[in-house]
Amino acid sequence: MIIIHSVFGGALAGVFMALLNILVEAVAGRSAFTGKDVLPVSLWHALWGTAAGLLVGLAWALWRRISRASRPANPDAVFAAFLAGGALTLAVGTVNIRLIPPGISFLSLASNVLLVLGGAAACRCVFLRLNRRQGRLSPAALIFIGLLVLVPAVSPFIGRQRAASGPPPAESGPGERPNVLILVLDAVRADHLGCYGYARRTSPNIDALAAEGAVFENAFSQSPRTHQSVPSLFTSTYPSTHGLRGLADALPRRMVLLPEVFKAAGYRTAVLSVNPYISPEFGFGKGVDDFFIPGGSRIQYTVLNELLTKTSEYLRFLQPVLDPLLVRSRRLFPVRGSLPGTDAPSITRTLLSWIGNPLNRPFFIYVHTLGAHAPYDPPPPFDTLFDPDTDGRPVREHPPHLGIPYPFSEGRPLGEAEKRNLIARYDGEIAHHDAALGELFDALRAAGLENNTIVVVTADHGEEFFEHRGWGHGRSLFDEVLHVPLIFRAPGLIPEGGRFGGPAALIDLFVTLPRLCGIGPGPVPPYPLAGADQSPLLLGTSRSPAREMIFSELGSGGMSGLCVRTPTSKALILKHGLQTRRMFFDLAADPGELRDIFDPDSEKQAELFAVLELFSRQAGRLQPETIKVDPATVERLKSLGYIQ
Repeated sequence: MIIIHSVFGGALAGVFMALLNILVEAVAGRSAFTGKDVLPVSLWHALWGTAAGLLVGLAWALWRRISRASRPANPDAVFAAFLAGGALTLAVGTVNIRLIPPGISFLSLASNVLLVLGGAAACRCVFLRLNRRQGRLSPAALIFIGLLVLVPAVSPFIGRQRAASGPPPAESGPGERPNVLILVLDAVRADHLGCYGYARRTSPNIDALAAEGAVFENAFSQSPRTHQSVPSLFTSTYPSTHGLRGLADALPRRMVLLPEVFKAAGYRTAVLSVNPYISPEFGFGKGVDDFFIPGGSRIQYTVLNELLTKTSEYLRFLQPVLDPLLVRSRRLFPVRGSLPGTDAPSITRTLLSWIGNPLNRPFFIYVHTLGAHAPYDPPPPFDTLFDPDTDGRPVREHPPHLGIPYPFSEGRPLGEAEKRNLIARYDGEIAHHDAALGELFDALRAAGLENNTIVVVTADHGEEFFEHRGWGHGRSLFDEVLHVPLIFRAPGLIPEGGRFGGPAALIDLFVTLPRLCGIGPGPVPPYPLAGADQSPLLLGTSRSPAREMIFSELGSGGMSGLCVRTPTSKALILKHGLQTRRMFFDLAADPGELRDIFDPDSEKQAELFAVLELFSRQAGRLQPETIKVDPATVERLKSLGYIQ
């Protein structure tokens, strides 16, 4: 009987965890979960709880046989212990994801040991106390029953803040305003495109587009993570302002999104995204008429899924068992999407189909493609285009990383041949997407839309290839992950051949694009915009840079980072748990950021760090770019050579 009780208790604990997870996110008011997710998420947790209950039951039965225990366990006590264990698992996972820095450190180990020991002691006390009671419902069971009633009651309201909003579209005649097409290529570095000086022929179509328009040579993302950089693009705010950090964090209702501005001006709007974080569930549906996303699973936003995934990453001997189970279990509860395929040709076909249904109004569409995101697995002939003589197995992914930022940790290096093949396949991904973009540009030209469409090509972040002892993205604030392409083309509106060396940022698009289209302010955000208007540069009415500095942020769990970049220097503050590291680079002498020259006694460096500290105090509530209109600060920075 103990095995049956354990299995049933594990299943109940799984459902309990799911309901508690969803309820906590719903109460927070910024959750990616909707009422429709309650049942599948609960069933998925119940599967894992059942498996855990079976293992515990078998071990428990074996122990009872060895110890020759005679008194049967009270079922209420068994269920209560499992519910308490489920709550403990959820608490440990939440604390690790949101508060404790990633990786293995004294702080993380000590925190988890205290949590687990304290929780285990509490579970044991609950079990021993309730095991003496017979025929009475345990408090934990009452809590579980309460959740069964409460969560369905609030589920209709979960996610309601993400409904499309804004004034009804105004009618606008054809051709009165230009169309807008924003193409975001995930994880594409600026310095791997030909128009930014790359030697390989990775981007002939993007290069041709750049020659017909304008290029910002020093454009930077506001974060090396999609979940933080794209919200900044959509809202013209910094990550610390829009606040997206956690797994299931969605944009707050008060945020005004770029599609809303165009919808209010009479545009029909759409978003096409292959990245699951850019979806209506995460708050990106406001002002969007048509949203195209691939199928997926809400399971991946749960604490238990993240906890199991991280366990597999840290304890690699469990990967052969855990990874297949995770993948197969998530597939049991899929969410249907509206995007037929995520490959570049499928995206192009979907985009052209949507554009080809005009409604006597200009269009605005944001397209987020896979770009060059890992795994680097382009189809032939792009898989061997830049490394035809490779021998051995293709290197599709970089070595795994625990998520601890440099300089607090270093990734595992690759051999020269492996690294060469990895980068060649990354470049092959770029070339593959560039070919699809060429077909898209040809189709726009054939449809007569080329001369009345503003095309923007950019990326959400770049990618590391061990320049600073790390791989991938999301773990550092160096230029290889922040420097992104930013290209505009609008025949007859933006002069050809423009190249601008002044700083530019993704948050500038929110301000710049409406000005280029002659659109009024539209919905007024209840917060200041951090973007700068780059339209005078693009239109040729000004040669002065629109901004002096670029700020970028990194935040995840107990890890955070902040940097400020001027044309000549860069200052960084990185934190990992209890550790803090300041770094300073002279970009004129060291553009690769290879020599940290931070000097705590340097008055010149102190001025830039003072600006960074001011930003960190302001970013969550004010407009950080107010720093640039402070005459005293600007004059000091100019005198020190930071601003030219």
